[in-house]
Amino acid sequence: MKWFWIRHAAELKAMELVDGAATTSSEDGVSVVTTKDKSHASATGYYGHASATGYSGHASATGYSGHASATGESGHASATGESGHASATGNYGHASATGYSGHASATGNYGHASATGNYGHAVVLGQYGKAQCGENGAVILTYWDGKRLRHIVGYAGEGGIESGKWYMLNGKNELIETTVEK
Repeated sequence: MKWFWIRHAAELKAMELVDGAATTSSEDGVSVVTTKDKSHASATGYYGHASATGYSGHASATGYSGHASATGESGHASATGESGHASATGNYGHASATGYSGHASATGNYGHASATGNYGHAVVLGQYGKAQCGENGAVILTYWDGKRLRHIVGYAGEGGIESGKWYMLNGKNELIETTVEK
């Protein structure tokens, strides 16, 4: 990903930076924001990419193949469009990808991941997370077995896992349906 940001740094178009917020809109729009506290990045276009870093950063990318990344405690990332990917790192981070083959990952504890399009995967790599997927997708949740982190995978349409529903792990590390407060 490093090569991408270096290659496109000179191509930032229509970027506006005010109080830790950036937006860009073009076919290959890229928006990157780094601040100590709250940062917000938004990119729209065919290949829009958005990245926000900071304690409570939010990133949103819309377009055919947009990607969004938010790093920091309580960061949120959202990608909409075909093949969009969203990633949130830090505890309490949330990631959402909508569209065919979109993937979402949350890497901190208590994170939520949602991939609601067909064939999307929602992955929570920290403990105590929640995930939901769309048709033909998968949810992947993580637990600690006393020696290492382990993953439980559920596939929509198999073993009682339904698309569009939220899942978490119970005390026996089994996938159970749950809700997410809005």
